[in-house]
Amino acid sequence: MWNWQRSLPPNKAAAGGHYLEKAQEDKKGDYYFSPFNPVPTYVEIKNFSVSNKEPFKNEKVLHVERIRIYFRASAFLYRTFFIKSIQIKNPHIWLEEDVSDDNHSVLLQKTIELIRRPLIRKVIKRWDVENGILDIDSTKRSIAGRISGINIDDKIDIFLKDHKAAFAVNSIMLNINSTTFHSRELKGNVNILQMSEATINLWNLNINDKAVGALSLKGIYKDKKLLISSIKGNILNGTVSGNMDLFFTDDVFSYKGKLGMKGMDPDPVLSAVVKDLPNIKKEIDFNIQFSGANFERKGITADAEISGRFKSVNSEQKGINKAAALIKELNSSLELKNGILAVNKFIITSEKASLNLSGMIKEDGTIKLSAGLLSDDIKEFASAFSYPHASGQMSLSGEISGSLYNPSFDGEVSIKNGKVKDVSAISASGRVHYSSSALKAEDILIEKDESRYNINGSISLPEPYFNLKADIKDGSPKDIVSIFYKEIPIDMMASGSLTFKGTKKEFTGDGRLNVSSGSAYGQRFDSAVVTANLDASKIAFSKIFIKRDRSILNGTGFISFKNSRNDKTGWSAHLTASNIELKDIDLTKIKGDLPFDGGFRLDLNGEGDFKRPEIDGKIVFEKIRTGDRDLGDGVIEFGIKDMVFELDAALFNNSSFINGEIELRNDIPFKSELELIDVPLNSFIAILKPEPFLNMPLSATGKLEVKGSLKNIQTTTAFLNLDNLSADITGYKISNDGAIAVNYRGGEVIIDSFKIKGEDTSFDLSGRFRPFSEYNLSLSGEADMKISTLFTKELEYSRGKAYAAVMLSGDWLEPRVRGALTIRDGALRSRTLSQRVEKVNIGLFLNEKQILIEQFEGVIGGGTIKGTGRIELSGFRFGQFGMNFAISNARFTYPEGFSSTIDANLFIQGDEKNKFAKGDIFIKKGEYKRRVEWKSALLEFQKVKQPAKGEVPVFGDTALNIQIHGKENIWINNNTAKLPLEVDVILKGTINRPIIVGKVEAIDGEVYFRKNRFKVISGRVDFTDPEKINPVFDIHASSKVRKYQIDLNLTGTLDSFNLSLVSDPPLSETDILALLTTGKTTEELVGAEQVIGTAEAASFVTGQVQDIIEERVAEIMGFERFQVDPYYYSAKTSAGPRLTVSKHFWDDSLYVIYSTNLATTEEQLISIEYILSKNISLVGERDESGRLGADIKFRLEFK
Repeated sequence: MWNWQRSLPPNKAAAGGHYLEKAQEDKKGDYYFSPFNPVPTYVEIKNFSVSNKEPFKNEKVLHVERIRIYFRASAFLYRTFFIKSIQIKNPHIWLEEDVSDDNHSVLLQKTIELIRRPLIRKVIKRWDVENGILDIDSTKRSIAGRISGINIDDKIDIFLKDHKAAFAVNSIMLNINSTTFHSRELKGNVNILQMSEATINLWNLNINDKAVGALSLKGIYKDKKLLISSIKGNILNGTVSGNMDLFFTDDVFSYKGKLGMKGMDPDPVLSAVVKDLPNIKKEIDFNIQFSGANFERKGITADAEISGRFKSVNSEQKGINKAAALIKELNSSLELKNGILAVNKFIITSEKASLNLSGMIKEDGTIKLSAGLLSDDIKEFASAFSYPHASGQMSLSGEISGSLYNPSFDGEVSIKNGKVKDVSAISASGRVHYSSSALKAEDILIEKDESRYNINGSISLPEPYFNLKADIKDGSPKDIVSIFYKEIPIDMMASGSLTFKGTKKEFTGDGRLNVSSGSAYGQRFDSAVVTANLDASKIAFSKIFIKRDRSILNGTGFISFKNSRNDKTGWSAHLTASNIELKDIDLTKIKGDLPFDGGFRLDLNGEGDFKRPEIDGKIVFEKIRTGDRDLGDGVIEFGIKDMVFELDAALFNNSSFINGEIELRNDIPFKSELELIDVPLNSFIAILKPEPFLNMPLSATGKLEVKGSLKNIQTTTAFLNLDNLSADITGYKISNDGAIAVNYRGGEVIIDSFKIKGEDTSFDLSGRFRPFSEYNLSLSGEADMKISTLFTKELEYSRGKAYAAVMLSGDWLEPRVRGALTIRDGALRSRTLSQRVEKVNIGLFLNEKQILIEQFEGVIGGGTIKGTGRIELSGFRFGQFGMNFAISNARFTYPEGFSSTIDANLFIQGDEKNKFAKGDIFIKKGEYKRRVEWKSALLEFQKVKQPAKGEVPVFGDTALNIQIHGKENIWINNNTAKLPLEVDVILKGTINRPIIVGKVEAIDGEVYFRKNRFKVISGRVDFTDPEKINPVFDIHASSKVRKYQIDLNLTGTLDSFNLSLVSDPPLSETDILALLTTGKTTEELVGAEQVIGTAEAASFVTGQVQDIIEERVAEIMGFERFQVDPYYYSAKTSAGPRLTVSKHFWDDSLYVIYSTNLATTEEQLISIEYILSKNISLVGERDESGRLGADIKFRLEFK
């Protein structure tokens, strides 16, 4: 600092190096300037005084030892006198009666007015007064005395200083504002010599140059007491009322009083303490009672009730101000005693939260407060800080301790029903501690579903320094990312730990996460491990491990950030995989499972910045297969350098080559060439239509060239030239007829040449189309019908030739189809009917919106079928359809074993989702010949029925309503019965799951059981269950066994039936059953039960083999029955096999049954029946004992 100060004559002053003469005749005061000081810039005035005049007794009104004014010289450029500070040392002021009217005071007032004139703008930052003295002398008002030791500055002191005052007994105590007067001790004597009662009105009270209101005080001084009986006024927009008593004794100065206020706005006071107050309308009410002695705090007692109401008046506030504006009410109760402030109640409430404080603050500043914060929804506070995405219930409770200068907090926090963005059902709990500008978190446990996040550590202030650790168990990366970014398609659980240390600019962190099975962007994996390190310059991934079945991907790398160390961002990565199975890559299965098997190796390196990356990679395919075909190996090499992406590939054992490049700049131009050498195409086409292309050999040889711009696809051009295209459709081969040439330019595909040939096949495709816009194509030629199996699953077999001429035009989604299709001398077999149609002639016409079936003729089952119909078209989709078919004299074998000749009229209609068939089927002739194998059937009946497997035909879900009827020439003729039937049923349900409703009757015929022949008297089967085929039987039949006439009645369903047996002469049902199965009654079988049981069991065990043998022998020898049963010998206690055969002769007029034991020539049985008419027959028999007999049988019918 330059020090130019030196002594000057009292009558001279210096400023800026020039002397100023002071006029000696000026008797109003004395002063002189010291030299101007440039650094720091100030002007100093010493011994400044203002002289008094007669008749006042004091020589001077004001004397100041030194005044130093610090200012900023550069401010003059802006017409501003910027005073940094004013220092006033040892000022002395004399106040006498009428001093306010004397000339000097007037002069002082004029000087002040001059300073206030707006010649230039004036700014004063600070002023200080040191060791001031005030002399008071008023005879008129009987007031005299001195106050000394006054120190004044503009510093703000929140906490009160200790002040002491020493005055005479008759003195009045002065109220000193501690934020302005910083004297540790005031000394003096101000005497009130006269008792008087007065009212003092204080107008235009102001704080910080702001008007705050007015006060009126009414009181009297008497007997060393100043009694202020009334204090009234309007302060800070509120009303004030109260009273105060002051007591002056020789030793103690004491006081007491009451003070109340309503509707006060404390902003003018608070603005002197706190800057940038929130814009809130405040209304404060308080009532305080106080008393004390001297100015020592321990001598002061007070009780106060304070309440307030708050309302925000500025919705644009942000941050802490907006949070403070949420406060709605304040209620508190305070008590001061013995220097301790007791906070009995201190409650602050907002719309959805409340803060409750209670405790005490000691004289030395030590605090001990209990704090509790409850919030019904933290969204209220989060929104104040511009984050409206958090919500939930929160509670915070604990204790505030320490000192006012260095408080600390220790407590517990919990959150329930939390939600952050779209992540809901969050809860959190733990302990928090604040002390010495550090916030600590202890076991903060955050829970959501099965996820657990445990956070420990600290945050040091004021510049945040973080030291945090998070332990994660079954955490959800999807939830974490959703909070900070946006939801991404990942689904996984991760466990591990994360640490973070440092400031926002200089920090380090590391973590390791073990990820369980999950998926990311549709790609599933079994497990993953990620290890990473973080600092201010980069995040480094030291380990990336991802596993899916046998596929494993490893990687390392880093991402660098732009900061003070790095002037740009960057990255580096290295990914390797020794065996990635194609089946493990879910991202390739958008259109279904890939038709390929195999795997590949990967080696990829990359680095650079994000704007100009450099990448070098290689993919090696191994053992690629499709179905049973080995496609061989392949290699793809790719890279990015100088903003050009290049690719070279050799696939399918060097049968396909691809090379191309894309410039990653401007319009992103690209060019590529694909060369094919006998490449199998069926696997690629199968991605869109798995059957029948998956196993159909389809290959091509040729070249594809493409170039254009990725930013302007309309400029893309392409040329496809195939020298060879061949396919094998279930043994039928087709190939191209000449080169196939297709161009793409201007967004349009132009077919220059596309001809296909094969045996009896030749067709030509020509025209052009705009992908996803419009068609203009024509197809003409002829083709073998074998090719039709490619386009529909309904046809199992097709043969013949089809002639087609079709034009396709118009909109891509709703094209117009016109033309004709004719089939001549063909053959078809449908999956639905399983019946072959021969000599098929079909004529179809397409008229843009419909397919008209004008002709459908063929031969089916030796009969004829004719039909017509119509199918609505909507683009390539079939709409409503209706078809009518007439069948005449056709033979069918359905169900299995039942052959019939029918006439039928059927009508089929509906759409793709709903199909219906109705009509009439007349059975002209039918016969069921399939053998019923009782022994194996009974065993099979006990097995659990498995649902039939197989593909549902196209028409398999067609709803049925078809009547089936017939009365003549319908028979059951097999090993169990020979019955004529009358049928009248309705076929319901669907083709896949048919249901029969109606009845089947038998009015005559025979039923066979073992060697016994039952004559049917009446028989009826009703189908009444609308949900399933569940026939209800009612059969009555009779038979003669030995000398017994047996009647049989069978009623019920297959799973619940009743069998009734009656004989003449009478036998028990047990004897009748024994007689029918063994030929003996139970009495005759005594002692042979084990032998018979063993034989019968063996018969059932070998039943299926035995049934097959019986069926084959009967077919070879022409018998209607050929049956082997166990039989009990009457002469021995043993059993053996018995053979029974039967056959009709002479147009069924003669019926012969022969039965014999295979182990002996004895016990042969012969039965002959000769039918004379429908109601009379002759019967002759030879029984087991060799006895002969004859009968005449009569049949009577009653109606």
